[in-house]
Amino acid sequence: MSIEDSEEKQKIVASLCEKYLQKLVNNYKQHGDMNGTSDSNDSSIYSAEIHLWNQLKKYIDTHENNLVNCIHGFYVYILQALYSLTKGPAMDLYFVRCRTNISVDLKEVDKLLLYNIYMRLGDLNRSLKNLKVSKYYYLQACEIDPCRGHAYNQLSLVTTAQVFNSLYYSVRALMATEDAISSAKNNMDSLVNRCSLMNPNIEPLFINEESKIDSDRVDNWLHFIVVTIYCDKVKIVLTHVIKEVDKHLIVDSQKPIETITMPKSDHKWIFSAFDVTIDILTSQVSDDKLNSFEFEKEMIEIKGKLLTLIRDKNLTINSSKKGLALKHDYLLCGFAPLKDNHKQLDFNVDPPRDQENVQQLILRISGKLDKLISLMAEKNAKNRAKKSRNIALQSILGSKGSS
Repeated sequence: MSIEDSEEKQKIVASLCEKYLQKLVNNYKQHGDMNGTSDSNDSSIYSAEIHLWNQLKKYIDTHENNLVNCIHGFYVYILQALYSLTKGPAMDLYFVRCRTNISVDLKEVDKLLLYNIYMRLGDLNRSLKNLKVSKYYYLQACEIDPCRGHAYNQLSLVTTAQVFNSLYYSVRALMATEDAISSAKNNMDSLVNRCSLMNPNIEPLFINEESKIDSDRVDNWLHFIVVTIYCDKVKIVLTHVIKEVDKHLIVDSQKPIETITMPKSDHKWIFSAFDVTIDILTSQVSDDKLNSFEFEKEMIEIKGKLLTLIRDKNLTINSSKKGLALKHDYLLCGFAPLKDNHKQLDFNVDPPRDQENVQQLILRISGKLDKLISLMAEKNAKNRAKKSRNIALQSILGSKGSS
């Protein structure tokens, strides 16, 4: 391609971008800023950005780095302009980010616009092979709106080197509460076919549940349990989750009275994964597939250790913090199977720091275990009564037959 052709394309791209920028600035000068004072039905800027992106895609698809870099620079500038119009926080000039709750007060159309711009920056960096930067921008889109599936789908494409991370993001795309991406299953199936021999934990979840799970190969239990929920294999993973939780509730044998050492962190997200597992099991108690609760004894033992820990450390739930969302709740916001659980939580404040997060998590798990163990005992009692009635009925029918 000649230099003249390349320069002509850059001029066209610059012209398209300049027109959109002018329209954006004029819109907010005329109709107000992004704090909810402008017309909630005015979606022209959002629609115009989609139209612009569709026009630019043919230039991005040429994979000419100078053109892609030009478009990337424009979108960084657009993002800076948007935050300037909102009188938002100071920003890194390259990693344009917003760690505040700015999305709380945004009109829906403005939130979608910010979401799309972060997505564009992610896609542009993916085109430029800057996968780490691309992942960064997709995660920023998730912060703006964690309920939409598109960003998770793109994250699955840039994290294929970490198999279960990629599978996790595919599940989040498939099971998003808004705009779920059905095509994410194609990415997931492809990854499973390519990596089933390299990662032993793929087979028991996707291929043959009789295969063994290797707990030592699980790097992130929260991601693992999300994939497990999608595969409907919580029951076969539960034993491993319980063992991992038990492993981190260490008995201090040096003291005269049995005490449990307080975990310093949620190692590999195991307590968070256990909390999610309890929610799923509680919602499935009536499921026929869970008729046999062979885990009741193990649950009771874990509950006993948690009670010892709570007693020794004098842990209590501050009334002002009751019902607050914890770190993993924020991460899983927008995950459809937990939608009803999340409705009961307060997401309007920042999650607690590590040590406090673990303490609140332990208190929460202890309370949830009470309910689950009670439901399990109730169902087991009903099953035993039903079994006794069946035996009695068979005995009566047998005696009538013999007479």
